[in-house]
Amino acid sequence: MNKFLLIGGAGFIGSAISKKLVTEGNNVSIFELPGSNCSRLESIRNSISIHYGNLNQTELIKEIIEKNAITTVLHLASSLIPSSNEEQYIADFKDVVLPTIKLLSIFSDLNVKLIFFSSGGAVYGQKSNGFFSEKDALLPLSYYGQSKLILEESIIFESRKSNLNYLILRPSNPYGIGQNLYGKQGLIATCIHNILTDQKIEVWGDGSVVRDYIYIDDFVALVINAIDKGKDKQIYNIGSGTGCSVNQVIDILRNFTTKNFEVAYLESRNVDAPSLILDINKLQNLINFNYTSITKGIHSFYEYESNLYHTKIP
Repeated sequence: MNKFLLIGGAGFIGSAISKKLVTEGNNVSIFELPGSNCSRLESIRNSISIHYGNLNQTELIKEIIEKNAITTVLHLASSLIPSSNEEQYIADFKDVVLPTIKLLSIFSDLNVKLIFFSSGGAVYGQKSNGFFSEKDALLPLSYYGQSKLILEESIIFESRKSNLNYLILRPSNPYGIGQNLYGKQGLIATCIHNILTDQKIEVWGDGSVVRDYIYIDDFVALVINAIDKGKDKQIYNIGSGTGCSVNQVIDILRNFTTKNFEVAYLESRNVDAPSLILDINKLQNLINFNYTSITKGIHSFYEYESNLYHTKIP
C-alpha cells in the first residue's frame, strides 16, 4: 500500500485522483486551506484523512508526512488562473510559491517523492505550429504560467542540490464530471452552465483558439500510470495530443442539446496563445492508452449536469 498526501486535494483534479487512489487500495491524506469546500470528497470521506492549514505551516506538513508515513506528495495547489493579474500573482507568490520552495528541502529530507502539477499550456507560450513537447522553450505569457515555471525550476534546482525525487506533470485542459460549472476557468464547464441556465456564451476572440482537452477519467488514469511507471526526475505532458477550437466545442454542444443559445464574441486577450496542443509521444512510450473522444466526453459531462440541474428545479 502506497501512502499519498495531496496538497490541494479537494479540488476538481485532486478529488478525482483521490477517489481513484482509494479505489486501488492506497492510503490517502488531504491537505487543504481552512474553510475549503471538501464536498467532492464526500463519497470517500471515511477512507481518507483531511488536514487543514496553510502552505507556510511547514512544521505541520512535516508532521503530517511523518505521522502518516507518506511516501508520495502530490502538489496541486495554486491560487491563479490564466487570466490572473499582477496583484493576484504577488499574492500567489507569497501564499503558494515561496512556501512550496521552503517545503522542497523537507520533502527531500523525509525521502518522499514529489509529484508537481504544472501547466501543459501556460508554461510554453507561443509557437508557430502550436504543438509543444517537453523539450520546447518555456516562455509563459501569463502570471499563472510564470508561477508554475518558477516552481518547476525550483524543484529541479532542489533535486540537483539534495537529490529530491520528483515528477513534473504538465496537464492540458482536463474537463468532465465534478468540474465546477460556476468557476472562472474551464471552457467546456462554463459553456454547459450557460446553456443550462439560458445565458449567453461569451468567447474571447473569434473562437479559433485551439486547446488540448482531456476527459477527467482519462487524465486520472494517465497520472496514476505516470506515477507508477514513469522514470524518476522526469517531466511529462499529459493531454490528448489533439486540438479542438472554441467554435468546435460549441458546435459539439449544439449537436446534442435541444436548447437554443447565443454566442457573443468579445475582444481577444493577449494571454491566449492561438494554439496549444501537447506532444504526448513521451507519455505514449510509457503508457498504451485509448482516449475518450471529445464528443463522447462532452456528451457525458453535459448529460450528467443536465440531469442534475433538472432534478434541482421544483
